[in-house]
Amino acid sequence: MTPLQFFRAVKAHWHPARFARNVCFLMDHEIPDVLYQIKDETIEDAMYEFEEDQAILPRLSIADARETIDTLQNEPKSFARFGDGEIAIIQGKNGVFQTYDPRLAQKMKAILNERRDDLYVGLNRSYFQSPFGYAERNHKYYRIHGTKLRRFFIRECDPDARYLDASCFGAYFRFGDEFDYEGHYERILRLFEGKDLVLVAGEGVLEQLEADVFERAASKRIIHGPKRNAFEAYDTLVEQVRAQSSKDSLICLVLGMTATAMAADLADYGLMAWDIGHVAKDYDVYKRQVEKTQENMDAYWRD
Repeated sequence: MTPLQFFRAVKAHWHPARFARNVCFLMDHEIPDVLYQIKDETIEDAMYEFEEDQAILPRLSIADARETIDTLQNEPKSFARFGDGEIAIIQGKNGVFQTYDPRLAQKMKAILNERRDDLYVGLNRSYFQSPFGYAERNHKYYRIHGTKLRRFFIRECDPDARYLDASCFGAYFRFGDEFDYEGHYERILRLFEGKDLVLVAGEGVLEQLEADVFERAASKRIIHGPKRNAFEAYDTLVEQVRAQSSKDSLICLVLGMTATAMAADLADYGLMAWDIGHVAKDYDVYKRQVEKTQENMDAYWRD
């Protein structure tokens, strides 16, 4: 490569912020130490993925996605879900849809630390299994971040408890072509069939969708909250939901990280609430067969 070619290559790929982060990283770490960590984590990942002796490393009992959906269908009760966004809040960081709030973090910690008969707790099972079979974007994400996220749950959760899969609802941008999308979405549609739904979502989130995952519901009403940082309106939203719900309602929460805490608090009032995450958006992109480009996937997780 000539000097001119080198200069053009650097210019074409130059990203000042990324360069600065990499320099800072190299100032704080020795390359051999980083390689050691990568090798160590790779071995740990392999032991989880290839079902090695469970006595060597601690594990948690987490139902798979289909078992989780069947459980919600046949033995329904409130459902609070934990993934990377919730972990970030607990650790004092900002999530994509919610900035850090100490009160929200405390509520989340309490859910992880208490066993309850009226609430299912979901953990992202993808942190405990191989990412092969996932779409490339997800494969790469779980390969890079799965180890530290799994370690968080191992450290914070009850090894004797039974958890559901927090990632049970999403599929379209998550899996490859071999996945049974039709069967998956049929099971999702049946979850809401014949139910009196109270949908609590950010302003305009559900209205912008073309396909309706709640189309088989007996009735539905929408309560709007903030599209981002919904926890700022938390107490008001809880009172609104209580006023417009009954013991026979199924309350579906589309409120980012706030939904995790609200599902538990509404269960305290004898109501059934599910944190359903992106399932409405997921069904919409599936029905529209949105092209699985990097741009579309980034927009899906960002908007």
